[in-house]
Amino acid sequence: MPDLPLDPNVLAMLRRLSPPGGPDVLLDVLRLFQADLPARVTALDTALEAGDIGLVERTAHAIKGSAGNIGARTLYAECKRLEDAARAGQLQQVRATTVALKHEAERVRVAIRELMA
Repeated sequence: MPDLPLDPNVLAMLRRLSPPGGPDVLLDVLRLFQADLPARVTALDTALEAGDIGLVERTAHAIKGSAGNIGARTLYAECKRLEDAARAGQLQQVRATTVALKHEAERVRVAIRELMA
């Protein structure tokens, strides 16, 4: 199976949470993630520019939790790598992982947009 930005099993589980005739839980969760992600990525960039590794770690942790909720497995893994690198004070690894995280965040954003179309 190719490396999908969103796990179809998690998406199916979220869809099943919707009550008959009620709001679409999957779309609501994806909308929230989509609305929140740009600010979190900006916060990550700002923290990195300021050299605030603690804030980098906390922001990566927050994105990781949201990514896990929607089945963005690779984004989750990149966030975990970033958290670990920040915790260890490995600034070069933090910078490299931030680039990878932002790339994966864009893949997830595009996948969500396609799902919501």
